[in-house]
Amino acid sequence: MELEQLGWNALTISIIGTFCFSVLGNFGLWKQNRAIWQARSGESVSILFMSFSLAYFVAGFMYGLNAGLKMLIFHCAGRITFHIPILIGLWKYKGFARSDKLLSTVFLSAALITYFPYIMKIMFLMFSVGNVLAYLAQPWEIFWNKSKGTVEPKLHLVYCASSTFWSIYGFTLNDPVLKVSVPPNILISILVIALCLKYKNTSKQVALG
Repeated sequence: MELEQLGWNALTISIIGTFCFSVLGNFGLWKQNRAIWQARSGESVSILFMSFSLAYFVAGFMYGLNAGLKMLIFHCAGRITFHIPILIGLWKYKGFARSDKLLSTVFLSAALITYFPYIMKIMFLMFSVGNVLAYLAQPWEIFWNKSKGTVEPKLHLVYCASSTFWSIYGFTLNDPVLKVSVPPNILISILVIALCLKYKNTSKQVALG
């Protein structure tokens, strides 16, 4: 469907946009990963959000395979690859509580179920809605710590732009999952960026530097 409708239209523009921002998003994740490993700290980076995001993109990859959504497959494959070193860094420098370990295992196990065609839509919808809720943990952690810590605001700037294009993509293809789940991420990413700007000089890393 994606290839058949290529041309000077909203679908083509959204595909080009999502491709570009998928690549930029991976760059943003790499920047986030580098920030954690260079500072040897995961301060204010939400483990809940990052672990759920990994599971979400695994679910998205499975959904894309079964639904034949090539851009979703490409997008999720990159995200999975770049989330793994971030979580390793958080494990090493921030530490996982018992609840973090349990939830991460549950999230990833549930994501693998999305492979089965007869439940893939409902599972991906659940993960998509869940990812919005998990994303809220990121601005909350920054606000709670009153510090942006090692949170990389450029990553969330890309998330904001990427979500805008994914919204166009979802509405153009009339995909109910993308139409419901993606737009709220735009608002959350803006909130994360605003909090990073507000608390940019209150990080322990800045204070020590």
